[in-house]
Amino acid sequence: MALAWQFATGQTVRCLTISKRNAERATSMGFAALNGQKTNAFARNIAGDLDAVTIDAWMLRPFGLKEANKTNYRTLADAVRTVAREVNMTPADLQALIWVRLRGKSQ
Repeated sequence: MALAWQFATGQTVRCLTISKRNAERATSMGFAALNGQKTNAFARNIAGDLDAVTIDAWMLRPFGLKEANKTNYRTLADAVRTVAREVNMTPADLQALIWVRLRGKSQ
C-alpha cells in the first residue's frame, strides 16, 4: 500500500516494475487498460459504477463453481444484474450483500 501511495503521489518507486507499468497504462488509458474481466469490473466498482459486477472466488460459490472463464463470467454477472433488478437493488449492492453474507462478516 505504501508503494501504491508513493506512485499515486508522484514519488519515485524503484520496484514493482510490471505493476508500475500497468498503473501507468491505466492512468493514461482508463478502464481500457484493464483487460481482465475481474480487474476491470473491480476498478469500475471502486470508481462508482453500480452496474459492474465483480466475480471472485466468493461470488462463484452460490453458483456452485470453482472458477470462472470469459463465457461464464459474463453469464454470472448478468445473473446478478437480473436478480438485482428483480429485488430493486443495484447490481453492485446485491453483489456486496451476497459477498458479505457468504464471508460471514458485516462490518
